Amino acid sequence: MPPDVMSRYFRFHLAHAAERPLRDWGRVRGADELLCIEWLWRRTGEAHLLELWDVLAAQTADWGGWLQAPAQGVTKVWDHMTHVVNVAMGFKTPALRALRGDPAEQLRLTDEGWANILREHGQVHGVFSGDEWLAGTDAPRGVELCAVVEAMFTFEQVTRVFGTARHADIVERLAYNLLPATMDATVTAHQYHQQANQVQCTVAQRDWTQAGDDCTIFGLEPNFGCCTANLHQGWPKLVRSMWMADPDGGLAAVVWGPCTVEHAVGDARVTLEVTTDYPFDETISIRVSTSEPVDLPLRLRVPGWCDAPAVAVNGDPEGHIVSEDWLRLRRTWSDGDVLTVRLPMEVRAHPRPSGGLGLSLGPLQLAYAPGEIWERLPDSVGFGDWEVRPRRAWNAALIVDPEGIAEMTTVERLGVQSPPFGLKVGPPPFGLSGMALRVWVPGRRVPDWQMVGGSAPLPAGDVPSWDFDHPFPLVPYGNTRMRIAEFPTTRPSDLGQRGVTDPPA
Repeated sequence: MPPDVMSRYFRFHLAHAAERPLRDWGRVRGADELLCIEWLWRRTGEAHLLELWDVLAAQTADWGGWLQAPAQGVTKVWDHMTHVVNVAMGFKTPALRALRGDPAEQLRLTDEGWANILREHGQVHGVFSGDEWLAGTDAPRGVELCAVVEAMFTFEQVTRVFGTARHADIVERLAYNLLPATMDATVTAHQYHQQANQVQCTVAQRDWTQAGDDCTIFGLEPNFGCCTANLHQGWPKLVRSMWMADPDGGLAAVVWGPCTVEHAVGDARVTLEVTTDYPFDETISIRVSTSEPVDLPLRLRVPGWCDAPAVAVNGDPEGHIVSEDWLRLRRTWSDGDVLTVRLPMEVRAHPRPSGGLGLSLGPLQLAYAPGEIWERLPDSVGFGDWEVRPRRAWNAALIVDPEGIAEMTTVERLGVQSPPFGLKVGPPPFGLSGMALRVWVPGRRVPDWQMVGGSAPLPAGDVPSWDFDHPFPLVPYGNTRMRIAEFPTTRPSDLGQRGVTDPPA
């Protein structure tokens, strides 16, 4: 929309804001209009924009306060404040208020609110449930696709406002796990709800807070059209937010991934070409092209899961300062310089309230994929609507000690070797064919673990099993449509071990 049209609209809104205040959906999503006002004000400086800002900020729901004591358990009654997409959008409200208020207090509300929502509704993949109201911590609960893309955008803005690396960690968890997992590998079909433990995507009645019977199938418009219209913002806004301008005149690498950045330093034009197989690999190469030597400060995000980041310029270790999860470099860059960043990844265990366990590798949640059988529904149009069922048994339990998980797992890098990178990710990057890695974990089948209502709730406690022990291949969550991501645990079998290697497809 042209800025002059936006300005005229905001004058109109200001003239009528008192008699027609924000209500219902507008009240809980008011921060998104504040974001538009901020964008225009930075370009025009028009006084009426700040006046409208203050009026609308007062009319917008107090998400910062509500998130200090969010709803508990599975939501049973409709409320705008427990609708999962509203929550995903509402998390940006304290950050927007910080632009005209107390940044330290608004940052505290954001961080404590995130901790609270994960305690009450956090899933093994690191994001809160909502199917389509907040739904607790159990693995079969759903997460709506609209909430995924809105939460990505929200925490991109939170990172921009506060300059905090930890909020970009959330963006990566969403972008490299939940976003691809809720679409097919070629992005021609999507779900309305995804499950952390998803063993059947069929037309069936499930234990949702509010959703139709078709909300787990893949198709053009399962359940409702909002996700069909909304899913497209996820990847473009992620790319736009991968690098940001820094207040000291430099650049900040916010989200890691392959991209190209162009930037002006005085009269010089600088291009940074980022080449990497991240999030599947831990090495990132940044080639500098510049018309003349430039003094360009760089701030490189160190993910919260990375304990030993390393940087080198043209192969030589580079001095740097690590401050608040940012690796800071300042030097004069010349044409052809190559900055290499290494972010070592280790397998980590995540105990769950259910007594189960999740595993991650760097930014990637891991899951067992029992393969997929896709069946097109009759008379579905376009690319079609599809039910998906597992190709093999899915009921796997792990035999691991969370304290010694690194020693009990083996990371297998796949694909074509392409130095200096460990692998070459083939298209499509988030499918079962051409996967970039597998992580082998000891476990065994649990025949008594069966579906309930089309879902896979975890059995309680240390589950018995009468199978041999054998290694299970875990793969990136985003590569799966059938999966177990939250596992029960069991003891080693009295029958001993046997080697079984499940094919990934």
